[in-house]
Amino acid sequence: LVASRQQDGPFKDLYDFCERVDGRKVNRRAIDALVGSGALDQLVETVPPGIEDAIGYRRALLMANQDDAIGLAEQKARNEDSGLTDLFGSEVLVSETTQGRYNHFDTLKCLSFKERLAREKESLGLYLTGHLIDDYREEFHRYVDGTIARLRSGNQEVRAGGVVVNFRTMKSKRGGTNAFLTLDDKSGRMEVRVFSELYDQVREKIEKDKVVVVKGSIEPDEFTGGVMMTATEVLTLIEARIRAATNLKLELNSRQLCEGFVEELATILQPFRPRDCLGCPVAVKVVNEASQGDVILGDEWRVLPHDDLLQHLKEHQLIRDVHLQYA
Repeated sequence: LVASRQQDGPFKDLYDFCERVDGRKVNRRAIDALVGSGALDQLVETVPPGIEDAIGYRRALLMANQDDAIGLAEQKARNEDSGLTDLFGSEVLVSETTQGRYNHFDTLKCLSFKERLAREKESLGLYLTGHLIDDYREEFHRYVDGTIARLRSGNQEVRAGGVVVNFRTMKSKRGGTNAFLTLDDKSGRMEVRVFSELYDQVREKIEKDKVVVVKGSIEPDEFTGGVMMTATEVLTLIEARIRAATNLKLELNSRQLCEGFVEELATILQPFRPRDCLGCPVAVKVVNEASQGDVILGDEWRVLPHDDLLQHLKEHQLIRDVHLQYA
């Protein structure tokens, strides 16, 4: 890559990049890693106005055009090897528009923050442009008693949370299984011990790269110089939301409502309805020029406040606002 830049100058776009590098040395897997890690972000010069996440837009556009760029480069290489370019004086061309040679704008969807970080972790082994906890910063303080960096040892149990960055298990002397996980909330890291009796109840909740909230006693960690916790409770993010939130609130403008919206809303909510009715109540706030009011859906329409549900609701063009409401 460096040699190509030194010889022919900076790469203009992803198509130019794929044409100029040797596909046998920089294969599809390598290009996928370069795109996912952000190494090729600058090959997208223009980001349309109104795009809040420029990084997510650039990487989504590169991913959408990746197969086309690789395919055209491979075709060009085959033509050159067979002498077709000498016969016809031209290789495979891509028509340029005001957006350059990139395509697929009509179906383009920006990468979400979590998708972007997941691809960075997959390519690099670490998060580069953010931290998973950033997506939950505004709500997280409602579930915990403080950041890991501020926790101090004492007799009182506290709640802490973060991303599970490391996780291991070990057989106990009594034959059970103890778990040891490392939580990271961006302010610091802390080891959490989950003894076998509790671990048997929560093992499905503990998974690497997942956000959890734990409750337990704090004591000094002589190895790291920080603190460590012995857990008495482990909650998933969804469980923490259900416990703390009074409802999931949707705000609508009645003038924009159309026939069939109720059925659309039911279709969105249906996959997230729990069997035990222990989910989060849904409140619909309807606003018009003269008045406004809340409609609380029945208990049979309680939902699990999963990230996917919140995202689906936020993307609906008729819903003005979506948020968890707290007491």
